[in-house]
Amino acid sequence: MTVADPPPQSVAGPRSEPSGSDYLPQPGAPGPHKDRQPVKRCTKCGIEKPRTEFNKHPKLKDGLRPSCRECDRRSQRARYARKGEEVRTKNRENYHRNVEAMRERVRRYVQENQAAMRAYQMRYHAANAERKNAYGREYRKQNPDLVKASRHARRVREVAAEGTFTAGEWRTLCDSYGRACLCCGKVEPEIKLSPDHVVPLSRGGSNDISNIQPLCLSCNNLKRANTIDFRPQGGK
Repeated sequence: MTVADPPPQSVAGPRSEPSGSDYLPQPGAPGPHKDRQPVKRCTKCGIEKPRTEFNKHPKLKDGLRPSCRECDRRSQRARYARKGEEVRTKNRENYHRNVEAMRERVRRYVQENQAAMRAYQMRYHAANAERKNAYGREYRKQNPDLVKASRHARRVREVAAEGTFTAGEWRTLCDSYGRACLCCGKVEPEIKLSPDHVVPLSRGGSNDISNIQPLCLSCNNLKRANTIDFRPQGGK
């Protein structure tokens, strides 16, 4: 009886798994790579990375910095390690020279991105509520005098601010939003609503009901002294 020869064994060895760079498209490459994200080679580390890993630079031809974000961060840390105080001094001087232009840029950004900022606040609160609350409790415990001084200063601003609102107006406002926090969406009695000034008193905001929005205590604390309107269509 004849025994069949075993099938020939491959001498090529086990097939190696492709590296991550094998999945990156080459510029203009045909075939399966045509729909994949284009890449750019970092001038510092020499690695080809997706273009999303590079910060924007509108004055350059391709609109991106030549070095990747990781290398940029590494360079920034090294620069601060060498010239930390010099860099901080220059930044302070630049801020004071351009303070009004910078504030106007921030105001314009806030006005144009209300919905995105509201969505970010809600996501941040959901992910960090307990940590922030624990930090707040510990801070108040360790700094009672500072907390008292801050509360007193707020009462002074409320007295000096234009406008006022009654308890009835506050109840009506809360009822109109289903007694829900306009930031995180939680509803009483799960949370306790507090009046938040859309434009903070410290920034010249009014104490009138038209400048008030209902937020839970956690979201109110997270908002701090920022001008963020969580009301649908700005309360109109």
